[in-house]
Amino acid sequence: MRRILIPVILSFLLLPLSAESFVMDRYSVSVAVDSARVMHFEEQMDLDFLYPSHGIIRDIQCYFPGYDGFPATRAEVSDIRASEAEEVRSDGRFVSIVLGDSGRLITGPYSFAISYDFDMGKDYYDDYDEVYINIVSANGWNTYIGMVEFSITLPFPVSSDRVWVTYGQYGSVTRLPFALSEDSLTVSGSASSLSPGEAVTVRIEMEEGYFIDASDPYAMARLAFMAGLILTAALIIVALILFFRFGRENLVIAPVEFDPPEGLTPMDLAFVLNGSVGDDAVGAMLFYWADKGFIEIEEDERGRFTFRKLQEPMEMDEREAILFRSFFTEDIVDTLMLRISGFPEKLRRHVLPAIAAFFSGPHELYDGKGSKARKAVIALTVIHALIHVAVAAVICGLNSLPVAAVIAFMAFMASRALSARKAPAPAMLFMAFFFTVLGLSYSSFLSSAVPSAIAVAEVLSFLVPLFLLSVMTPRMIRRSGYGMHIYSKTLGFREYIDKVEKDRIAMLSEADPRYFYHILSYAMVFGLADRWCSKFSGITVADVSWYRPYGGIGDLMAYSYFSRRWRSIYRHDVMPPRSSGGHGGRPTFSGSSGHAGGGFSGGGGRSW
Repeated sequence: MRRILIPVILSFLLLPLSAESFVMDRYSVSVAVDSARVMHFEEQMDLDFLYPSHGIIRDIQCYFPGYDGFPATRAEVSDIRASEAEEVRSDGRFVSIVLGDSGRLITGPYSFAISYDFDMGKDYYDDYDEVYINIVSANGWNTYIGMVEFSITLPFPVSSDRVWVTYGQYGSVTRLPFALSEDSLTVSGSASSLSPGEAVTVRIEMEEGYFIDASDPYAMARLAFMAGLILTAALIIVALILFFRFGRENLVIAPVEFDPPEGLTPMDLAFVLNGSVGDDAVGAMLFYWADKGFIEIEEDERGRFTFRKLQEPMEMDEREAILFRSFFTEDIVDTLMLRISGFPEKLRRHVLPAIAAFFSGPHELYDGKGSKARKAVIALTVIHALIHVAVAAVICGLNSLPVAAVIAFMAFMASRALSARKAPAPAMLFMAFFFTVLGLSYSSFLSSAVPSAIAVAEVLSFLVPLFLLSVMTPRMIRRSGYGMHIYSKTLGFREYIDKVEKDRIAMLSEADPRYFYHILSYAMVFGLADRWCSKFSGITVADVSWYRPYGGIGDLMAYSYFSRRWRSIYRHDVMPPRSSGGHGGRPTFSGSSGHAGGGFSGGGGRSW
């Protein structure tokens, strides 16, 4: 009866200390460390199963997060052997050895033995080497441990004053006695009655270079970085060759032109300059048609405009006729009708293709090879981003691939925004700031896995070339012979409107009192409406009936006012509201004892 009562009573006393089905009577750990800092572990676990279980799962920690500016440490666990192992698995942070048998339940005393190699490689300290081992990890074994015994054998002698053994809860610096063998190669000791959550940690410090054969734990990271750097350099060289051979624009000589290029409307010149037709171009075409007698414009007391078709133009180029028909679905239209009729979509689907079709073939504005070279550089930018996603995945592990991909995608999109030719200065400054913040975030992300020097070098090798490619891409717009001719004449005509002297304007206005109106629509496209109107101060200009601002005709600046007011109305009232999806586009510890639980290896176990 006594033999039965004692185990039962002991079980009830120990059960509150343990959340497991077993207690550990004795845990013996023997570690042999070689000159390459590879540790060969042999563990003997004498257990007492208080209620039936198949066995235990021994979890060996192999990934240790970075701290105090040091990167994470990843060890390789290999040559695993066990007295009876059913399975070995890994999740990247722990290697788990399943000990026992799924077809059998164990109760009472039982022992397991395992051995494995734990390769941490060279440490990242510059002034000393160390061995820092959790014999028992804090929170590793959620059960009572009666006795822990350990021995650590080293390849070369060490000094006893550089050996520390600590135990207790995580962070404890309570010291345990230890023994150093006569040859100063083996450190041994023991601890008894450990409760769940208590650790036993050994730290031994040596002179720098002690582990003469230790491998570089960041060799693969450095190799990935160098490979990425070489590939990036190759991409940049190819991009520069494409830029100077096919993409760099020739020097534009733009003599002053007194008239617009023959046969081209304000809308056409907007396309020549910007490759698009926006609200300014549409507003300019309204004045262009009004000057020709096709339409009239009236403003009401709310500052809204109504447009009335006076006659159907008979002689009009196809692209201009498409714009006219898209705008005037009825004889009288206003901004609400324009929105209901889907004018912005018609502009995108019908007008722009018609203009693009005109500026093709003999009227092609850009050199075909230059356009292909530009697309090639954009492709190289994508490849560059993918290369550094792969580098980050090698440095930080495959688990980091989604994070690396998101960072690279954000950097790539920022680069596309930076490559916009017409992006305003505030947007450029914001994107440059965003680029910098992204670089700091990327560096912090990499520094969790590798030394800061590697992380910073990788960030620079990614972002600096990306910035260079972003700056290079929008400048690869080499124009064709025809494109250079028209572009030169367009710039020359813009220069005339901007710099023409008042005497010449007075002379031309005397000969043709409507001269002001003939040029006004082009000035609007060039963003010079205010300047053009101000030049006619004191000069007689014929009155026209086709523009009636609210309250009657004011001074000539009323026409400039229309330009600004039309832009605001178009963007707020005519353009459809943006959906959330939208359509993007290009404009697009030396001398320290350490502490319990602070070491490497260790891990713990649990029942199954």
